[in-house]
Amino acid sequence: MHATISSGRLQIVLLHILEYFRSTGGLTFSGLQFCPEELAAPLLDLAMVRRYSLVHDVALETSALAVVAQCARELRPTDQIVIDAALSFRLHSERYARSGISRQTIRQLSDRDLDRRRHALLGNWRSLHEALLDASDAPPIGSGPSESSFRATIEPTALRTLARQLALRELDSVGSANSSPSSSTDTDHQHTERTRGRIIVVGAAVMDAVFRIRDLPRWETSIEAHDLTFSPGGKGLTQAVAAARLGHRVSLVAAITDDRFGAEIVNYLRANDVDTSLLKIVPGADTPFTGVLEMDRGDSLATYWRNENEVRLDPWDCDELVSELVECDAVLMTFEVPRETVEHNLALLRDIGDARPLTIVTAAQPYADATLSADAFQQIDYVVAHPWELRCLRSTSPQHFDPDPSARELLKMGVGSVCVLLRGACTMYSQSAEDVVQAPGLASSYKESATARDAFCAALADELIQSGRRFSPRATNWASAAMSCAIADYPLKVSLPSPRRIETMLARITQPA
Repeated sequence: MHATISSGRLQIVLLHILEYFRSTGGLTFSGLQFCPEELAAPLLDLAMVRRYSLVHDVALETSALAVVAQCARELRPTDQIVIDAALSFRLHSERYARSGISRQTIRQLSDRDLDRRRHALLGNWRSLHEALLDASDAPPIGSGPSESSFRATIEPTALRTLARQLALRELDSVGSANSSPSSSTDTDHQHTERTRGRIIVVGAAVMDAVFRIRDLPRWETSIEAHDLTFSPGGKGLTQAVAAARLGHRVSLVAAITDDRFGAEIVNYLRANDVDTSLLKIVPGADTPFTGVLEMDRGDSLATYWRNENEVRLDPWDCDELVSELVECDAVLMTFEVPRETVEHNLALLRDIGDARPLTIVTAAQPYADATLSADAFQQIDYVVAHPWELRCLRSTSPQHFDPDPSARELLKMGVGSVCVLLRGACTMYSQSAEDVVQAPGLASSYKESATARDAFCAALADELIQSGRRFSPRATNWASAAMSCAIADYPLKVSLPSPRRIETMLARITQPA
């Protein structure tokens, strides 16, 4: 239903649902289960609710409660407090208790009777606000509104604000077509209209341990994660899978171990049509891991253990790649492998001469001790980096860093193009273009997920293969659309887009306002 109505109409429908549950004991799992089906359906059928249900393997009712709670927490404190009581939501019960608010008051805030909830809220207006606000920078809190103004203005306004936030979040869920298990089979491996290229990816294949959390722990404290997943990861692995999903013949060059995690990585690559014959297998070693703290909206922190003393791709491991490199269309490399290995591979490409493939280098993570040599930069067609990574690539003042002159300096060093990614959009500096090319991204409530840049790199190689390596704004837009897909489809287990998915996104983000 929601896919066929406007955002304004959806907001009205959602407001009606919230008002219904306000007057019937609050928004609860049992309330959603046993209310009239036609009333709950618009909420349960939201793309973001279905996506949360699929990712976390929970009932739609549980998913709807989680999504509404997420949106409520994005609002200003007063709206949160009002919504908490209006919907009997218990958003901040633990925080209230830690602030000294009585258990009786907390129980009254979630009472089935709406008048009792309102009475508890108005009677504790100041203390509830003090519990949510940081006392160091909180504005003065008054004694609270009158009951008449609360009923007539404050409570209805808070519910309308929440309905609007839900409707806006739904607009960001453009990946909902991918939320159906059956939707990914119709076009993902049908590429008859596109050139099928040969791509080699040189990078890392590790295991990711992803802890999903709602707040970052304070120093010397701990918090409970609401989800933990183990899955194959690494920028090299993800770029290889992204390129294969776009229909290309892809091989990954990486060092992995022969333990159970290494076997899982190999099986994952093969299941995603990535050739594993060029992998270096290190016997008796432990698989490198990345630990990720990921928030509900995609922003994350990570720490990694490369086990580089045992599991590393050395320069001589790549000497036999020359025959493979001559036959491929594009090489994607990341700084996950040692600097000397990257430079060795770039030298191999230089020696190929005019027949050398397109070269795309992801500048992550930047090397702490040194950058690439001047000769190595001359062999790179595209550098893909976040602004802070440009600072590490070139020696610039940390106090007055500007990515623009840093990018242009790389062009002078011989790099063909520099793609600077920020907030889901791309700024392209190129020797082939007179002006800087700005590629828009999708305005999304989700952050730039870990796979977004990998989707960008794979899609950039894809479009350049289609165009015979000719640079054009189309290549930048295509790659940025792929990045937007990965962001919008977060946190689906398969958020890497197919060509059809990118086409749909490209039409959306480039259409006239």
